[in-house]
Amino acid sequence: MESMKDLNKNSKVKTIGDYALGSTLGEGTFGKVKRGVNLRTKQQVAVKIIDKLKVRQQNMGSQIKREVNIMKQLGLKKGSSNFVRLYDVLASKSKIYLVMELVEGTDKISIMPLRFKPLIQPHFTLLYIFV
Repeated sequence: MESMKDLNKNSKVKTIGDYALGSTLGEGTFGKVKRGVNLRTKQQVAVKIIDKLKVRQQNMGSQIKREVNIMKQLGLKKGSSNFVRLYDVLASKSKIYLVMELVEGTDKISIMPLRFKPLIQPHFTLLYIFV
């Protein structure tokens, strides 16, 4: 596990807003997920980096926006421990950065009750499964 101390050792650490990015946790169709650290609070997070060009090429822009809105709404509800919390959304010219709760050792889909799994469409799991 990468700590703030480990991130500080590397002089080439990339920062996005208040977050330092570390090692890659996973890769998908639209980008990567990296371990991150909030530089102010020292909280460990997962940062999903989505390539805007790939999203445009696949005509997935509206679905990405919809999923971000859903994640924001679910994260506001108390006791919503079955969902990955979305802490922040940042953007550059070419990338979208979704700063999310870091879930280690499992993914939240695998612990979700079976009756909900058939409702999840493959293109909607983009924001939820990142390892």
